[in-house]
Amino acid sequence: KMTKRIIFEKGKVGDFLEGDIPSRVVEDPAPTVRWTSTKIPYPLWRSVMTFFISHKSEEVCVYLMLHRITKTWHIFVPEQTVTGASVNITHGEDVHAALKDHDLVGNIHTHPGFGAFMSHIDEGSEHTTDGVYITIGKLDNQIAESDIRTFLSGYCYKNLPPLEDLVENPCPEFIDRDTFS
Repeated sequence: KMTKRIIFEKGKVGDFLEGDIPSRVVEDPAPTVRWTSTKIPYPLWRSVMTFFISHKSEEVCVYLMLHRITKTWHIFVPEQTVTGASVNITHGEDVHAALKDHDLVGNIHTHPGFGAFMSHIDEGSEHTTDGVYITIGKLDNQIAESDIRTFLSGYCYKNLPPLEDLVENPCPEFIDRDTFS
């Protein structure tokens, strides 16, 4: 008796992300997504978390950008209209100028007062662009939550790669909140 299973092919986005993409139904290897570039430096991650905590009553978003040549990380805060439960990003000339010589790797946004999860709005906007999308939730709590979705060729990989593979020492942001006040 033969069981139909999915076979995966390797996919790649720039120099920063690679993974297994379902291609045909035959066998069952485990799908993977692996981060292949440098980690987000701790000081940059800390500045993002500081920004989020300073806006903890409203949903906000930052773009993750990686310089194509130097492989250094940059964060860009796009023009956005924010509320307690939504963020609307304006994709104007400022975004195009910021992306000069950079790859847009994904974004990090908050769900203030809620848990970290992919909402239907997130799902609709993220599945069209390959990359890593991080949601930070429960900013009012002592320990915040994170949720990661990686999209590669239209497929979503939940909590892959883990935050520790993307960020140098991410844990202090979720524990020592007094340092960000």
